[in-house]
Amino acid sequence: MELKQKKNLKVLKLRSSKLLLAIIIIAFYLRLQGINSGLPYILNPGEPDNLIKLFGVFKIFKYPALINLLEANPGALLIPLRFVSVLFGVLSVIVLYFIGIRFNPFIAIISSGLLSVSTMHVRFSQLFLPFTAVTFF
Repeated sequence: MELKQKKNLKVLKLRSSKLLLAIIIIAFYLRLQGINSGLPYILNPGEPDNLIKLFGVFKIFKYPALINLLEANPGALLIPLRFVSVLFGVLSVIVLYFIGIRFNPFIAIISSGLLSVSTMHVRFSQLFLPFTAVTFF
């Protein structure tokens, strides 16, 4: 009886790891789809404020070439920063899976799957906003 339970547990873990890989791919794909939305114009009012705060932290105001680049093409600086937000969003899905696996593999798959397709989480992952990083940490 114990041998059969161990075999079932191995099969369940293998299935959940395959499902986790599929969920991660879906989460990454959904978040990358809108990473350049609103550019070259900045439609989200929070992004320029966050960019100015970031410039202030790293003392970038000393370099006028970067300020001119931002004025000419904001996408040149915002897309890499948005990609960092995408990575935090996908990593949040993975962290939620590992939190859920402590309870039950089924709960882990369902919760990470729901977070990977959550419209608010996907949208905030596509913008340079601190929400996905806060969710990750």
